[in-house]
Amino acid sequence: MKFATLPLSCSHYTPVDQHMIPTGEIASVANTPMDFRTATYIGKHIRDNFDQLYKAIGYDHNWVIDGNPTKAVRPAAKLVHEASGRKLDLFTTLPGMQVYTGNALRGNLKGYSGKAYRQCEGIAFEPQYYPDSPNHPNFPSTILKPGELYDEKTIYRFSIDT
Repeated sequence: MKFATLPLSCSHYTPVDQHMIPTGEIASVANTPMDFRTATYIGKHIRDNFDQLYKAIGYDHNWVIDGNPTKAVRPAAKLVHEASGRKLDLFTTLPGMQVYTGNALRGNLKGYSGKAYRQCEGIAFEPQYYPDSPNHPNFPSTILKPGELYDEKTIYRFSIDT
């Protein structure tokens, strides 16, 4: 993932315990390897000496998307492969986004080109409510009461810069 840059519209994340369960804390990304507020190569800090990266064997965390959640989508992530110009822009109404870097890949899966995918050679963006929200009153509520409507939107926009 050293060939793609990632800016996230996220100033905070939800740290996890040794079982990968959120602790309930909402922590600043400032001065940590979790800081993608400016475009950063994804693999640049993935092996840094940082407790959260050890627990997940890479990135597998929920980031708190900046701005107040509304029914209007807001920017959450942009993934840019500089060599090809391919770009993914992600917008959502949800308050959080799990970013997972393929930490469980072991080289036993192959892509269309026949190349084996190894640990941390993938990335997934999963807009969501914060994991374990029902157990943390400071997290956005995931309770949907009778008669209420669940209405969230996520847009994955793919393009190529020429």
